[in-house]
Amino acid sequence: MPAGDVHIRRTDRLRSNFANQGNLSEHSFFTVNKLRASMANETLSLSVPGYAALRRREGAVLHYYNDVANHCTFGVGTLAHHGPCTEEELRRTVTSEEVDLQLAMRVKKAEVAVRSRVKDFSLTQAQFDALVSFTFNTGVSGARKTLDSANSGHFREVIVEMQKNVYVHPRDSKGRRLRAVRIQGLVIRRIEESAPFKRETASK
Repeated sequence: MPAGDVHIRRTDRLRSNFANQGNLSEHSFFTVNKLRASMANETLSLSVPGYAALRRREGAVLHYYNDVANHCTFGVGTLAHHGPCTEEELRRTVTSEEVDLQLAMRVKKAEVAVRSRVKDFSLTQAQFDALVSFTFNTGVSGARKTLDSANSGHFREVIVEMQKNVYVHPRDSKGRRLRAVRIQGLVIRRIEESAPFKRETASK
């Protein structure tokens, strides 16, 4: 039997013993959930549907281009550098293999961030996929408040934090930061990413 299964079975027995004795306090329930959640989330990775959704949201562009914030970007939303591309860069192409490699590296980084920051609450596969997509898009530092809310099981806060992240600061031709602009594409993306958490709050 795998070690993880043994751990979960022991946790289940602990919970059952407390319940039978009428001593399972709210703190005890949370402690049990933390033990199970850390095991569960450590084994989660981006699912095939989650990967497809992320790739659709980002789009795959086989050349360098300026994104909505006027940053030089290529492939699946991979930042080349802040500020607009040079004329030479705009003529530069990338291969599908390069795009796939960058995507895999950034997905792995986002997965590690979600698993490391959401250790105290068990996520569904759909919730994990949504948080990976969100973290991929905002970066680890930009996703920190959202991940901390998920770690506490405060899904309404997760939704609020996600929906705040719909603005970008464009850069002018000299790379200077301009006023924040609300991006409709990000609004739609946050609706999709927050959906698994809305279903959870609606069921309570």
